[in-house]
Amino acid sequence: MSTQVFTAVAADEGQMIAARSVGLGTLIKALIILGSSVFAANSNAVVCPLSQDIDVTLASNARWEMCWETRAEEGVVLSDGYFTDADGGRRKVFKSLSVSQINVVFDDASAPLNLVTGAGLGADNFRTMTAQDCPDGTRLGGVLCQRIEARGYAYKSYSQQKQGSSVVLSSASTPGASTYIVRWSFGDDGSVAPAIGLSGDLPRVATGASPYGWPVNSNGAVGVGFTNNYFWRMDFDLGTDDADDAVEELEIVPSADRRRKSKTLTLLGTETARAVNADLKRSWRILDTQITNADGRAISYHLEPMHDAHRSRAGGGVLATDVQFTRYKACERFSSVNTAASCGDDVTQFVNGESTNAADVVMWYSVSYHHLPRVEDSNGVPVHWDGFVVVPRDWTSLNPLALLPGSPLRSEYRREFAGVHSIAVTQFAGDAS
Repeated sequence: MSTQVFTAVAADEGQMIAARSVGLGTLIKALIILGSSVFAANSNAVVCPLSQDIDVTLASNARWEMCWETRAEEGVVLSDGYFTDADGGRRKVFKSLSVSQINVVFDDASAPLNLVTGAGLGADNFRTMTAQDCPDGTRLGGVLCQRIEARGYAYKSYSQQKQGSSVVLSSASTPGASTYIVRWSFGDDGSVAPAIGLSGDLPRVATGASPYGWPVNSNGAVGVGFTNNYFWRMDFDLGTDDADDAVEELEIVPSADRRRKSKTLTLLGTETARAVNADLKRSWRILDTQITNADGRAISYHLEPMHDAHRSRAGGGVLATDVQFTRYKACERFSSVNTAASCGDDVTQFVNGESTNAADVVMWYSVSYHHLPRVEDSNGVPVHWDGFVVVPRDWTSLNPLALLPGSPLRSEYRREFAGVHSIAVTQFAGDAS
């Protein structure tokens, strides 16, 4: 084992340069590197054009800052989101988050609905948030509820543990018979969990012996089955530059005898549409091509698909795949029935071969839920949630929430963001970890 000392120099404010040296059969691991420059403008407050800002510090000292606005179509749109981890490191995560379509398809082949671009989630279709809608929370603009919610264990090992929490933003819209509760949960671990809750009344009720639904009362009424296809638009802007992100696909490939599973990483260099593959555990991450953590690994956000949803990929079109990655264009707002004349009609036309390597990348993700009505729906549909989560991957070199008081790792992690310029690098012969 030998030790070498390298010097890292920041090329610009907001950019971190990892010092690495790789030899045959060795791995060089940077234990401490320049970190304060990663979080450029830590002291800069998020400035929201309409003074509609959200700034919440959670019990762990993690913090989320962002802006919000309302639109007639998407309802609540969140923008310019920054996450500060529990030990003080602050970076930008996203430029814009929104619901980009809710498509309702009925089992009896009745005309489908496109609620976002049709009736819309905003304007008169917002439900006013009352004190009962937002217990122990803060009501913003009459339509948005901001609450802090416990999320259970953030970390647990033997006798050591830490409880986690999230800031949760909720709005409710009734663009027809059904009510949709749009929820965004921002965890103190940096996770972002979008979800939509279905409630209100059944959107379609038939009479007679219909094979397309379920009896919902004693008078012969049949609630027609339907599928809600939920679509989200997530414009990630990791770090300080909105045009230096890329997309990687991760797969876990089993061997022929299925006793071993190997990781594969594929750079998706151009706009593309991809489908979930459960056998290959396929997933995706948005990574920054410039900023790395203290281990020299690119910071990223990782989509973990199929957390809480059905999957309906019949009929082609926007439902042919699960996720699409495109290069940012302002006119590409809606996953289907896109209203801008200068852009394509839907996300399948947005995917047209442009480069997504070192670009401003937008992720479009969808999940589905088939609802077969039941008699309990007859006087109010019990809320059913569907959603997913994106989590930080290599955002830091350690888990800030596990840096408990007295941990020897705490001082090491703090040095990662303390502007240290001389970096001790230890070379372990044959280390492949």
